[in-house]
Parts: sequence; structure tokens; C-alpha cells
Amino acid sequence: MSNPYYDSDSDLVLVGEVDPREAYQFDTVAVWKSKTTGKLVWDADSGCSCPTPFDNFDPKPLPETWADFERTVNENGADPTDRHALLEQVREMGGAR
Repeated sequence: MSNPYYDSDSDLVLVGEVDPREAYQFDTVAVWKSKTTGKLVWDADSGCSCPTPFDNFDPKPLPETWADFERTVNENGADPTDRHALLEQVREMGGAR
């Protein structure tokens, strides 16, 4: 699947993301919503600043993978307030079981 950040024809719209925003690297967990189905998917990616986040995009469906998603978000080095906000936003959108 193509990178949802840069594919202008993508069916996915970014819902939210968390990232510690450390210099010259990324550790991002993001959630997207399908424009046609309304379903939520998520993915996590990390690396140095050379590659683009989600070049190897592998979306996982929510709520089916909620436990993995929640664990990945909670283990992310982003601000705890930002992590909590993303989890709550996705819960309210029906992403949790």
C-alpha cells in the first residue's frame, strides 16, 4: 500500500498521531480513517530522518487490533497527554472494543 502521507489519491484521512519529535528521527504512531468506508486503521514506524515515515505502510484495522494499538501508543515516547488524547479520540470514534 502506498504512503498515506504523500498519496494524493489515498482513501485515507489522518485522524491523529503521536511522536516524541526528537531531532533527526521519528517514532510515529498514526491513525487514519477511510473516506469511503469510515473504518479506522493504524500503523507505527520509526527511524532516522533519512527515510520517510510509513514508506512501508502496513495498516492494521481497528477495533480488531485495539490491544496492540493501545500498547504501541503507551510505549511511544511522546508526551503522555498527547498519547492519552489520541487513545481517547480513537475510542470515541469506535476504535476500541
